[in-house]
Amino acid sequence: MPQVGPKLNGTFGAYAGVDFASTDYCTELFGHDEACLKAGRNITVGARVGYMIGSDALFYGKGGYSNGRVKLAYEDFDNVIDDIDEGENLDGFHVGAGAEVQLSASTYAKIEYVYSKYDAFDYSDTDVEVDLDLNRHQVLLGLGLRF
Repeated sequence: MPQVGPKLNGTFGAYAGVDFASTDYCTELFGHDEACLKAGRNITVGARVGYMIGSDALFYGKGGYSNGRVKLAYEDFDNVIDDIDEGENLDGFHVGAGAEVQLSASTYAKIEYVYSKYDAFDYSDTDVEVDLDLNRHQVLLGLGLRF
C-alpha cells in the first residue's frame, strides 16, 4: 500500500528521576531574625512523547508526577518566639518540552524546559502562619552518550 502524507517517526517512553537543589531564599525579619525557605530533592515519574524531524532532530513533550522537599526555617535571635525548623514533602505535577539533536552516532545535545507546580506549603503555630504556593521553572542544557 502506498504511503499517503509525510512519514512521522515517533517515540513514546516512561522515565523516573531524582534531582537535588541547593536553592534557598533567606531574609531578615523583625530586626535580625532570619527566615529561610529551602528547596531539596525532587522526584519525578512521567511519560515522554516525541517526533523525529529529519534524521537527527527529536522534539518532545513530557509530563507526570513530581514530589519536592521544602524546608522552612526561622531563627529568632531575640528569643521572643520559638525557632521554626519544618520540612515537608509536597506532591505536584510537571510538564515540559525539549529537543535533542544527534551530533554523532553515539552523542547528542539537548535543551529542555520543565514547569513544576506543587501543593501549597502551609504552616501555623501560635505565633506564625505561612501559606505558600510553590512552583519551579527548570532549563536543562546537556550532552548525552548513547550506548
